[in-house]
Amino acid sequence: MEKAGFEQSKVNLPLWLLAEVSYRCPLHCVYCYNPIDYASYGEEMSTEDWLRVLRQGRELGATQLGFSGGEPLMRSDLEILVAEARRLGYYSNLITSGVGLDERRIAAFKEGGLDHIQVSFQDSTREMNDFLSSTRTFDLKQKVARLVKKYDY
Repeated sequence: MEKAGFEQSKVNLPLWLLAEVSYRCPLHCVYCYNPIDYASYGEEMSTEDWLRVLRQGRELGATQLGFSGGEPLMRSDLEILVAEARRLGYYSNLITSGVGLDERRIAAFKEGGLDHIQVSFQDSTREMNDFLSSTRTFDLKQKVARLVKKYDY
């Protein structure tokens, strides 16, 4: 393939698969790119569909997997997806607001083989974090961040 004077003889494999497993989210961030009219997007993909996508990603060469959304913790089957990611050999990362992440789920993710948890703060101050997310979640996020650290993520 030639483009702008450069020749590329092979297509690079995808190394990173970002799985936006849900549009649902408990936050209402003013800058978010996800749709707010979830009903017009129909049903989320089923567990079986996501398991197939994870397998296809590995077949294409992906080695890293990010669970994102919306808020991925809104899915009750996330532990199943995490365990399958481990079985397939992915390095897996959960990108979360922290809402819905308690010690029971963190322990289940650890047991299932999740490699990393990334807790997103909208700002380092309570006032701005809560303003940007249109929720009062700053204290919860700090608590969740401590739990994530406790479990060596």
